[in-house]
Amino acid sequence: MLNTYPRAVRFLLGTALRNLVDDLYVSKSFRVLNLGSANYVPAYSQELAFDADACDATGIPEYMSAVETVLALAEKQAEHRRWHTVPISIRYIKASPHYLAMSYGRTTAIVEIGMLADGPSGWELLRFYERRLIRS
Repeated sequence: MLNTYPRAVRFLLGTALRNLVDDLYVSKSFRVLNLGSANYVPAYSQELAFDADACDATGIPEYMSAVETVLALAEKQAEHRRWHTVPISIRYIKASPHYLAMSYGRTTAIVEIGMLADGPSGWELLRFYERRLIRS
């Protein structure tokens, strides 16, 4: 359906996310993040790791500036019929003492940009975002 009606993605994702909200639900992360059958949908993603405490010159966390940049770029890409098929997510990881960990020595914010495996132009979007974020 998303390949046939890609413009519907924004509406469908927004509706799905609003329906997930339950302010009273508290549980272990593996229960909270379990989306049921949605966990088995083929997808791929790009993860960008940022020092969670680092801010830009205006005091905004760098990872939030990156998300704002991706959202602005996504608006421009929609004009070229390239759409996101999965919401952008941010998760936080406690500092790790292990040298190979993305969170070595710092609390880390991971920005994940996902795409459905069968969605159109997902790889191109991820490469585009990566190149633009590296330049800025």
